[in-house]
Amino acid sequence: MIKKVRTEDLKPGVFVHHFNCGWNRHPFLLNQKRIKSDKTIQRMLDWGICEVLIDTDKGLDVGEGPSLAEAARATDTAITEIATTAPLPRPHIPTHQEMARARKVRHEAMFFVHDMMEDIRQGKKIKMDQAYAMMDAMEISIDTNRDALMYLMRIRKKDEYTMMHSINVGVLLLTMATLLRLKRESRLHLALGGLLHDVGKVKVPAQILKKPEKLSPEEFVEMQRHALYAQGIFATSREVPPEALQMALQHHERIDGSGYPFGLKGDAISIAAQMTAVADVYDALTADRCYRDGVSPIDGLRFIYGGCGTHFNRKFAHFFIKAIGVYPVGSFVRLESGLIGIVVGSNPDLLRPVVRVFYNDSRGWPVALRDIDLAKPLGHGGGDRIVSHETANKWKVDPLTLLR
Repeated sequence: MIKKVRTEDLKPGVFVHHFNCGWNRHPFLLNQKRIKSDKTIQRMLDWGICEVLIDTDKGLDVGEGPSLAEAARATDTAITEIATTAPLPRPHIPTHQEMARARKVRHEAMFFVHDMMEDIRQGKKIKMDQAYAMMDAMEISIDTNRDALMYLMRIRKKDEYTMMHSINVGVLLLTMATLLRLKRESRLHLALGGLLHDVGKVKVPAQILKKPEKLSPEEFVEMQRHALYAQGIFATSREVPPEALQMALQHHERIDGSGYPFGLKGDAISIAAQMTAVADVYDALTADRCYRDGVSPIDGLRFIYGGCGTHFNRKFAHFFIKAIGVYPVGSFVRLESGLIGIVVGSNPDLLRPVVRVFYNDSRGWPVALRDIDLAKPLGHGGGDRIVSHETANKWKVDPLTLLR
């Protein structure tokens, strides 16, 4: 049986099924490992690994932790409660009406980030006027219907990760800032910081950034330096707001002190960086990378929820869950009718999003793509409901082909 237990409850003889963290967030070669000594457990604690998944069929059982299925159900219940208690306003303009503008914003953002990275490599200043114009365009689209831009942000290739990740974090932070009703200047500074938070990676060798295998300890140390490299880059662009520098330096810091590069704790981490940490991890987890496929949106939210109070500021993690919703755009779901589909838009009722169906599991065959608005009654495009989450791998379908 796979179950979740606290790292401090482990003992030699336990088989770790998964370290419950990113591939490069633990010091071991593989994601599975038999615990042979207390020294190994201490290394895990030193790396900030609070919980792991163990396989009791392959090793000893410990603790009173729930099974993986029980833990997932409890987490999903908590996520639903967070998102639906005093829910944030949802878009009233249909997603398809905002799609044309959102596509233009995405296209322009890709060109801007590409050119910005080239300028940085050549030692040129960041074009701040263009950056703020980009933020303005993003904000207008998000204000109109934030699902459209988030929908398009999921369409990306593995070799576009660094560029698209920067854009996506900017979009996620601008969405949070807009819903938090921050002042316009603060919203734009936060979004700009999201766009720039990983600029230090232009100084990291390409063979490390794109390595398809696990990084060596020395390579991982070099990768971690990208946060520090940002300081030198920003020194040439005095117009960059201080919040953006804090976000670049501190977005890998963690509330419990387990992050890098300084090991800061709690309030020693800037508010902007605490918000960035949540958006950065969510987007990194859900993106396809050169060395692994991304997790589903709901698994990304489960990870964020699991890190509340340890890795992430609880308030911002909960607010992020509210902003993303119970069924984020790109989530695969099963409907009561047996239809399988992917979420392509949200409604004021977060439990009744718009779903694009592609398969009828009750009959065992594909169906023509069509959108079902679960907020509408039977006979008006609705009349169904979600009964469970599904995964892209199970249905052997590329979600990006369904989102285009």
